[in-house]
Amino acid sequence: MSLIKSIIVFGLIILIGACSSLRQEPSWLGKTWVEGSNYYFSGISSDSNSLQEAKEQAYMNAIIKAAEFVGMTINNKTVQTINSNYDDINSKTNLSIQDTFLSQAIIKEFQYTKTDNKKFVGYALIEYNRSSLEQEKRRQAELETQKQNKIAERKKLGTFTISTNSPSLNILLPDIKKHLQAQGYTIGNSGKTISISLIERRFSISQNDIYSCHLNISIEINGQIQIIKSAGYGKNKEISQADANKQWIEALTTQN
Repeated sequence: MSLIKSIIVFGLIILIGACSSLRQEPSWLGKTWVEGSNYYFSGISSDSNSLQEAKEQAYMNAIIKAAEFVGMTINNKTVQTINSNYDDINSKTNLSIQDTFLSQAIIKEFQYTKTDNKKFVGYALIEYNRSSLEQEKRRQAELETQKQNKIAERKKLGTFTISTNSPSLNILLPDIKKHLQAQGYTIGNSGKTISISLIERRFSISQNDIYSCHLNISIEINGQIQIIKSAGYGKNKEISQADANKQWIEALTTQN
């Protein structure tokens, strides 16, 4: 089990005895404040089938609020990192700086209400150390400055055109083009070439008949090659391929 998952599960177990059912939302819901040496953020779940599911959703919603506060972008990959089990993660040194920061949340309070259709709605209040949070906020601001400087430099490189060695990658080209433009590249019908190459596409099937698709794709820009890998899963090859494409685009958009 991953360190972050262990923290979440341990915190939620502690809260089992402390949580309480409400007739209305808690007064701190929707609020963010600083008190002494700590910041506080609140989160809410959607209608959930179980109390545990409501707790996890509310906790994640509060985490996202904290991430937005410091200027951090939360994408599906980050959410999966927090919610997944990784046997090879044994200490915080295995985590990215961003994930390490997210793992520092302390759950201070959890409450819930039950809807008329017997669903659970959870409310979580989390705490972050003020010094750590403000340090991460400064780091995110520095990263944004570096990103904008890169974008400005790329705009000076002229126009690029995209080529690919595999027609099956054409479905990804609109998203790739959108990403490259967001990174400062000017994309047109002529100019220097950005090469998108399919290195490997590999399918396999598990004992419970779930297909997996593993993609390995490279992008070459101005002689610099970036290799991005992804994996997708589904009930057939088409679904697993579509999921792999989605995960590949998600991985691509985390690159600078």
